[in-house]
Amino acid sequence: MLLVQNKEQILTRRQHPHANNSFHNTYSSLGMNSQFKLCYHNREYHFTPAQLQTVQPQSPLRTLNRIHNTYNTVGLVLAYTISFGISSRMTRLILSEVHNISISHQTVQNYLKDASVLVWNFMQKYQGPMNDTQIAGDESEQYRPLKQLIERLNRTYKFHARARCGFKNTNGAAILTTLFVAYYNFLRPHSSLNFKTPIHLPELDNITTIQGKWLKMLELAA
Repeated sequence: MLLVQNKEQILTRRQHPHANNSFHNTYSSLGMNSQFKLCYHNREYHFTPAQLQTVQPQSPLRTLNRIHNTYNTVGLVLAYTISFGISSRMTRLILSEVHNISISHQTVQNYLKDASVLVWNFMQKYQGPMNDTQIAGDESEQYRPLKQLIERLNRTYKFHARARCGFKNTNGAAILTTLFVAYYNFLRPHSSLNFKTPIHLPELDNITTIQGKWLKMLELAA
């Protein structure tokens, strides 16, 4: 059984024991109130990985083999939007101003949708299923050492999701998350792993560009 705590930050009013000291005066001069402290309210949920709903990205009936641009353009779109966390509109501008490739930001989004379906298939083949030993969500003594790892992962995901300014629907979140997970596990070097990727794929070893690695992943998904 998996124990997960959903941590909510709440602000509670507490009288500071040394309200008249210089620390309090400094806070007051900055417009801050030392009577307020940050506390945590925890809720516990019990469920197994099998009970977690998996949302698979969906895309209309299009194929990347029939696009009007070169296949390398798809790799560049994935490199800029996913690997570097740039918005679709900024990606369109970079492709136009740097690479002399003229496409709309809607085309950028269409490429992401189509690629996410292939990447989903790729991860089913090379990543393997998730089990109890791969998930840690609470702050009990058993999992406390993993707290910093989880928080760091959350910050990394937020960096890549911030450019989207939210999602219009569940499918939009599934598309970005699928592509992000593939990037994080197969393409992103980690300092804690001596700058290696969490999942090593020999087929990517001799490819030097990030867009080339994305294209190879799409090829392996077939």
